[in-house]
Amino acid sequence: MKKEIAYIFQYKFNNIYQKRYELENLSKFFNITIYDLSKIYSPHLKKNIKRNLRSNKLFILDNLTQLKNTLKKNPPDHTFLLGDSFFISKISTFIRSIIKTKLVTFFTDNLFFLDPALNKIAIKKILFSKYFFIFFFFILKATLSKIVIFFKNKNVKKVVVDYLFYSGDKSTVNNLIDAKKKISTPSLNYTDTLEIKNKKKKLIKKKYAVFIDAFLLFHDDFKDTLGTMEKPISMIYYKEMNNFFSILEKKLKLKVVIALHPTCRIKKYKLFFNNRTCIKNETAHLVRDSELVFTHPSTTAINFPIIYNKPLVILTTNEMNKSYHYYKFFLIFKLIFKYNYLNISSVSNDFVFPTFKIDKKAFKWHYKKFINSSNTSNKSLSDFIIKHLK
Repeated sequence: MKKEIAYIFQYKFNNIYQKRYELENLSKFFNITIYDLSKIYSPHLKKNIKRNLRSNKLFILDNLTQLKNTLKKNPPDHTFLLGDSFFISKISTFIRSIIKTKLVTFFTDNLFFLDPALNKIAIKKILFSKYFFIFFFFILKATLSKIVIFFKNKNVKKVVVDYLFYSGDKSTVNNLIDAKKKISTPSLNYTDTLEIKNKKKKLIKKKYAVFIDAFLLFHDDFKDTLGTMEKPISMIYYKEMNNFFSILEKKLKLKVVIALHPTCRIKKYKLFFNNRTCIKNETAHLVRDSELVFTHPSTTAINFPIIYNKPLVILTTNEMNKSYHYYKFFLIFKLIFKYNYLNISSVSNDFVFPTFKIDKKAFKWHYKKFINSSNTSNKSLSDFIIKHLK
């Protein structure tokens, strides 16, 4: 008899989550019910993303009373909590007051720039440099917002879940969540690479460089209600990026292909990149067969060039360097990786491209700390869930 599993999402459930957490594979072994609490906890986010409504066990709830009633009718053996730490802390207390169930969560595909120790070093560098004066008002605003968050959540207690699946040594760091049992697994990005392992066909026949787009002008992160995330770019960004890509294509004889962000919802977004080839939901595949990988220091997708051992080049612009968060991300990145940084605002037709190196030591460190510390290969996150919870 199959065990009952519930997935409770803070954010709007969609095809990305369906694929990311391998729910189709897990449904072979468990009866899965999905609860979407986005109307309660994140109504301002992901409005234009379509939900996956194929499942008759997807409940889009308007309030916690509905959650209480449905959980009582169908109490799960295991309940997976998907959201930020504050959401997990609050909703776990609520669930335990209603039913007996094993609570489960993930720390997977965490980013190095969220590491507290690296953050402290980067902030110190900013405070003792000319950038302190540039970012003074934003630092003040960010500090005040943290005070607001502190008082808002001062009564939030640390929660101990029953199972924690984590993808790297650094992924276990969290001040609000602990676990009775911690299970090291490959990350979600690692799982993506397993899906294309047997796909020999290349998506692009010519030699190419891939740019992993972060959807910076339109990303939901900038809809933060406290206003603590500023947009790091304007339309100038696309002009500079296209100029850089044109020079790169001419000098390095490589086609530039854009790996679209999975939340990109603009139908003709390729127009922003002068009609260059844009492909969505194939980032791992594109990186695997590429010659070079370009991106910004703000995405979990940097895991792909590290997994495939590809030259990783970090791009910035004059505009981005005036963004507190992105400049901090950039500093943190430079604390780990030695090579391959370009400010494309200064790239002109006489620019001489350097030889892009692979920082093997940093790649190895990052792989173990953030991508896969489980010492296993050819197994995905769902394999570990099945093994430990079936």
